[in-house]
Amino acid sequence: MSGFHEILIVVIIILAIFFVPRLTAKQAQHHRFPVRAKSLPALTGKLRLLIVFSIMWPILLALYFEPWHKNPIPFVYVAVLPVIISWAGYWVIVGYRKYKK
Repeated sequence: MSGFHEILIVVIIILAIFFVPRLTAKQAQHHRFPVRAKSLPALTGKLRLLIVFSIMWPILLALYFEPWHKNPIPFVYVAVLPVIISWAGYWVIVGYRKYKK
């Protein structure tokens, strides 16, 4: 009977070598988060221009208003809030266009 047990153990080992990697690969794929095909929008020329303008606008107005020496409230109203409101509006418009399709 010992010969039968040895053959059975060899068969189980061979089956384990073939099937365990397949089972673990399926479980690993099952627990992964779904991969999005396009996670970031392409940076078009217009979008790059808006990003540069959003950075340069507060810098130039900071040089003009000098909020570190004077009252920073006008600087916030004229330089920071328009950039934040503009990007929020852009985000909302892109969201509507994306889900409209």
